[in-house]
Amino acid sequence: MRRAHLVLAMVALGLLAGCTSVVDAPDEEEVFWPLELGYRWSYHLITDEGEETFELTAVETEDDWFLLRGEDHALIWNTHTGVVLRNEAWPPSDDASRIRVYLRPPLVEGENWPLYFDGRGPTVEIVRADFSYETDETEWPHCYKVRYNSFWMVFARGIGWVAEGYLDTEMAHLVSYDFDPAD
Repeated sequence: MRRAHLVLAMVALGLLAGCTSVVDAPDEEEVFWPLELGYRWSYHLITDEGEETFELTAVETEDDWFLLRGEDHALIWNTHTGVVLRNEAWPPSDDASRIRVYLRPPLVEGENWPLYFDGRGPTVEIVRADFSYETDETEWPHCYKVRYNSFWMVFARGIGWVAEGYLDTEMAHLVSYDFDPAD
């Protein structure tokens, strides 16, 4: 069950962490999650079956939406609003009952909203903002952590999704990223 929920969460993504003041929305020159076709992120995943690495690549775009896809994972990000969505369909459905909102401004500790765009589901809350998140490989600055139920996600400004977990256990984290699609 936790693996299935984790995969759903990763397919959707997660949210922020905080301080007591508002974190301003990024300027036009500063993109919270930079996206261009071909950009790649590589993650380390720990499951009940063992450990694996998976990659997400920005493969399609429509209007302000980007589709990041891997072998078993997918994520949809709105570059205009800063909202992260998990949706079964591409292009994104306008059915609010199927859209999960994992990240949205303002980036303020304690800010919360329902998981589903239609207002239902568990509450997502920004539990920490603008901090450094450490993995075995690196320290990621300017991170934001969100939590819903017992699941949590961390995003880094200028990089994107960095980690996620269940309760106190990290279950996936970013290993590397490549913002040079020519590679």
